[in-house]
Amino acid sequence: MNADLRPAVAADVPAILGLWQAAGHRRSVSDHPDALRALLAEPNACLVVAVRADAVAGTALIGFDGWRANVYRVVTVPGETGRDLPRALIQACLDWAAERRLTRVAAFLDGNPSTHALWQAAGFRPDPDTHRFTCDLENRDD
Repeated sequence: MNADLRPAVAADVPAILGLWQAAGHRRSVSDHPDALRALLAEPNACLVVAVRADAVAGTALIGFDGWRANVYRVVTVPGETGRDLPRALIQACLDWAAERRLTRVAAFLDGNPSTHALWQAAGFRPDPDTHRFTCDLENRDD
């Protein structure tokens, strides 16, 4: 993996937005510096960054809404090969949830089967009723 994982700080915001754009991630209404800085101050969320050679090489965002946690924005630099970095980012989110004794983490996924394989390798299973993948932290078999 060759990257350090840590919670994002305000100084990372421009690099995070640049990474999301470079990776072709669909832009949302909250993709602007003020929204990200507000997110960084939110105690029920964590934006994890992977840093390699002093540059942001990946992100993953986890938030808790009072019922369950959701993971978003698992994004790596274009050209990243392998699954080690995205898997480590997902694991950092699961660790954050486990530290807070949360019991379920969900991720909404697109129709790409290779993306599904990554999430399944991280312990997530499809939830046929909601079109999301969920991971019950107490019952993971990895």
